[in-house]
Amino acid sequence: MDWSPRRLLRALRRPARVFADEVPPSGVVVAVLLVLAVANAVVTAQGASTVTDAITGTVPVDNPARPADWICERATSGDDFYEDYVDACRNQPATVQEPLANYARDATGSLVGLAAVAPVALAIALSGLVAVVSGGKAPDDPGERVPLTPVVAVTAVGSVPALLRYTARWYAVEQSVTGRLTPSPGTADGARSLAVDVLTPQTTLYLAVVVATAAWSAAIWRAGWRAVIPGADRRVDAAALAAAGVVVFAALRPFYPGGEAAAYGLVLFVLGALPLAAPRALERFDIWLDLIGTRGGEHVEVKPWRVYLEQGTGLLCTLAGAVGLGGLLLV
Repeated sequence: MDWSPRRLLRALRRPARVFADEVPPSGVVVAVLLVLAVANAVVTAQGASTVTDAITGTVPVDNPARPADWICERATSGDDFYEDYVDACRNQPATVQEPLANYARDATGSLVGLAAVAPVALAIALSGLVAVVSGGKAPDDPGERVPLTPVVAVTAVGSVPALLRYTARWYAVEQSVTGRLTPSPGTADGARSLAVDVLTPQTTLYLAVVVATAAWSAAIWRAGWRAVIPGADRRVDAAALAAAGVVVFAALRPFYPGGEAAAYGLVLFVLGALPLAAPRALERFDIWLDLIGTRGGEHVEVKPWRVYLEQGTGLLCTLAGAVGLGGLLLV
C-alpha cells in the first residue's frame, strides 16, 4: 500500500482506520524521524542564535597573550634566557574581558546536536518500553509476541505533532528575548544557565501547545499500538497516557544530566538497541561462540528467561541512553 504524504496526514486524523490496514514501511519511518530531527535542530539553532546575540556583559579571564607569572618573574629580573618575554610581560595585562555571550554560545551549541538526536532516541526508547511491556520480541522470534518494528513505526507517526511543539518553542523564545539579557550572576556559569533556561520556555502559550500536541500524539499512539499489539488494550492505553506524560514532563521540568552525559548516553543507547531489537538472535550468537570447539551442541535452544533478560537489559540501557541524549530536554 502506498504511504504517500496524503496517507500520512490521514493517519494523523484517523489513526485507527489507517493502522488497521497497514503500518508505514521502514523508509517512511526513517523519513519521518529524519524530518523531526532536522526540524528540532533548526528550531533550536535559531533560538540559540537569538539568545546568544542578546546576552550582554563580560567576565575577566586570564590573558592568553601574557606569559605565565613565573616566566615574567624571571624575565623582569634580568634573566637573559627569558629576555624575549620582557615586552609581553610588561605590556600585556594579566586578565582580559571575555564576552559572556561566548559561554552562552558554547552551551547552546551543544544543545543543537542533542535536539537532532533527542526525538529519535525518545521514539525508539518509548517503542521498546511499549513492546516489552505489551509483549515485545525480536523480529526473528517464532512465537506470537509482537515485533518491535511496527511499534516503532506507530511511535514515529504519532510523534509528528511535535512539529507544532517545536514551532511554538521557537515563537516563545523569540518573544521572550525582547531586549538585552544580563546573566545573574555575571559569570560563565550564569551565562550558560541563562541561555539554556531561555531555550526551554515556560510560557502559558507554549505549555498549552505542549499539552495539546501530547494529547494528539497519545491518541495516535493508542490507536496505532492497539492495531499492532492485539489483546493488550489496557496496557496500550496506559502506555499511551504515560508517553504523553513524559512529553509534558519534559516541557514542565526539562532535565539533562549535563557534563559528558551525551557521550555516555550515545554509548548506552547503541549498546542497548541491539539486545532490545533482537535478543534471541544475540543469545543464539552468544551460545554459538560458547560452543566453538565442542560437539553435539547444534540443537541447543535458548530458554525464554534468557531472552527476556537480554531484552530487559537492552531496554534499560536504551532508556538511560535516551535521557543522556536529551530525551527529557528538547522533545
